[in-house]
Amino acid sequence: MTRVLAAPAAVLAVLLALLAPVGSLAEPAEAAPRSTAPFYRDPAASAVSAARTDPRFAMLAAQPTAVWLTDGYVVGDPDPYRNVRTVTAAHLARAAAQRRPAVLVLYAVPQRDCSGGGLRNHGTYRAWVRQVAKAVRTARGATPWIIVEPDALPMLGACAGQGDRLGSLRFAAKVLARAGARVYLDAGHSSWHTPRAMAKRLVRAGAKHARGFSTNVANFRATSAEQAYGVAVRKELRRLKVKRARFVIDTSRNGSPSAVRPGEWCNPRGARVGPAPKVIGRGGLDARLWVKPPGESDGVCAPGDVPGGQWSSVAALRLLGLAT
Repeated sequence: MTRVLAAPAAVLAVLLALLAPVGSLAEPAEAAPRSTAPFYRDPAASAVSAARTDPRFAMLAAQPTAVWLTDGYVVGDPDPYRNVRTVTAAHLARAAAQRRPAVLVLYAVPQRDCSGGGLRNHGTYRAWVRQVAKAVRTARGATPWIIVEPDALPMLGACAGQGDRLGSLRFAAKVLARAGARVYLDAGHSSWHTPRAMAKRLVRAGAKHARGFSTNVANFRATSAEQAYGVAVRKELRRLKVKRARFVIDTSRNGSPSAVRPGEWCNPRGARVGPAPKVIGRGGLDARLWVKPPGESDGVCAPGDVPGGQWSSVAALRLLGLAT
């Protein structure tokens, strides 16, 4: 017979934080997304696999996280496990079986983070996006939510080799929306660009085609700060004739924003998981999401770090307040 152990105080604190409300919103209820079901939970997510052998990760495994589609999934590759259309279709089929909307992230634009990542050119990238759109168009089930290229707009012009980045972002927003996805262009976070500057970038990147924009992806800013930023960006977008933009906030790692130093972005030790994913539908905020899967590394930035995107038990335990 399995014994039920009392949860440590740190775990209880995390659970209470996840249940906490997002806070009052200035605007009344408006244009909520049709689906209020929980989001798709990938059975192969890193936390799910880790929880099979370590119950400390059960809370992370229970939450739905986004699926990242990267340049590791190649257009036309004979290996079906590396073909982006096949991978996307498989996730959407599983989401349909769960009767939940999937949250997908495109992360393959050329020179995406100024470190040489992403697909080799924009022609290849647009063909890659078309494959994702084909999978969306033929899928059944709830409308997928797609976040387009975290950091691509905030880092626009930050390095050479970006090519026609704006054109590719416009292409992605238009093609994916026409395929039936709910599209959010990434808008960085509240301490990066001003709302006015970001709104101008969003317009140039095809905001008129998108449902809206995302904030705080893979970052640690407080939900309240991101909420205020999202409202301010919406106001600036309305000035630019984009009147119905909504936004989503990544709350996967923003449970202790004061413990993360300004500018610290790579596996900060003080970060903690934030509020659980939830459809909101008020004040322009569509939902809180866990876009960056908690426990997956940001990169090798300190001794002991694992490469970006790989699971780190140590990082996950820190996010739960169970390690230092």
